[in-house]
Amino acid sequence: MKFLFLSLLVLSFHAAIGQVSFSGGGKIIISGGGKVIIQNPIPGGITWEPGSGILTSSEADVVILGIGSQTGEFSLPFITPSGATIPFTYNIQTPGSGGSGITMSSWAVDEPGTTNIVTGGPGLPVAVNSFVIANEWGNWLVQGGSKVVNRFWSITPVGYAVKPTGEYRFTYNSTEVPAGLPESQITAQRWNDQQGTWLDWLYADVADVATKTVSVLIANPEDQFPIWVLSDISDPLPIELVDFTAACDELVEISWTTWSETQNEMFILQRAGGDLTWQTIATLAGAGTSSTPHEYRFTDDAAGPGTWYYRLIDESSDGERRVSRVIAVTCGSSSQEVIVSPNPTEGAVTIVGSRCISVMDAIGRQVSFDRTYNGINISRLAAGIYTLRVESGEQFKVIKK
Repeated sequence: MKFLFLSLLVLSFHAAIGQVSFSGGGKIIISGGGKVIIQNPIPGGITWEPGSGILTSSEADVVILGIGSQTGEFSLPFITPSGATIPFTYNIQTPGSGGSGITMSSWAVDEPGTTNIVTGGPGLPVAVNSFVIANEWGNWLVQGGSKVVNRFWSITPVGYAVKPTGEYRFTYNSTEVPAGLPESQITAQRWNDQQGTWLDWLYADVADVATKTVSVLIANPEDQFPIWVLSDISDPLPIELVDFTAACDELVEISWTTWSETQNEMFILQRAGGDLTWQTIATLAGAGTSSTPHEYRFTDDAAGPGTWYYRLIDESSDGERRVSRVIAVTCGSSSQEVIVSPNPTEGAVTIVGSRCISVMDAIGRQVSFDRTYNGINISRLAAGIYTLRVESGEQFKVIKK
């Protein structure tokens, strides 16, 4: 068996005809933030034999395909820790402009999806790892594990003014499919790193079990997001609303949009005042199971002057409930109150009226924190005083016990 280990190393292939071949069980194992650059590959020019390919050990270990504005099929033969080849193919149908290429990575995780099989470190992507909290939409742990193939993919166009579009083809290996996930129901699902939520499986097919591939059409540049998984189409990772807003012009107008819904029986809309005592003000029928966008609106004519808070409860047909983030609107005044509590805290902080952008320690260094829909969690930080900066521009001092 032949291995090439790369750690903190950039390796470039500059073959005149842009071809790279993996054979005889040969493997490139990238670790420690290593990079492999394959410059100017030709479509179909990367070839492999079964059991040969590239093992990217984590999200930080990448392969960069310097394709520029080329079109055609470009494949990378990723391999599993056990040595099975699982190619990823990007069939570029519309070229991009102004960019250098595509950065790709794929890494294996354990069944809960939280631990990296190769490194033993965190398995969730950085963007997703900052968003894990129980009983919230967008939570990997709610429907992860037995409903998701034990692997992440990261696909990022680099520097493009207009991104290329085409078809992604993911290959999976049965050893990474949990027992509770039928292969005939596997589909592709993406993480919206801008909104901090899992999105629908629009444009994606279910798996071709014979070839163990899943295809998804990237029809628009704005549909490209870096992080992908393969999940159960009948029970995907929780999907947050595309938007949830409230505006006051004499009456409060609340609206929200879903990209897709799974067994969604109803939405329960609740309102609260400054004491955050919630009252149900409306119940609207959901769309059941749908993969097309749906828009919802409600006019709250009972909200007087002042600041009001709204949240949605999504109830599925089997009685499961999920609570959305809290939004705020002020009637009769241009100011809007932001509430941060409790303070002092043991770690969990609720924020209504805005969202936390950053957390800084006593000497002004930005520190890592876990984001939730309604606040943050700093329980893993040392005791002390921290500054929270929120979207409204305000800053709050919070004492961690």
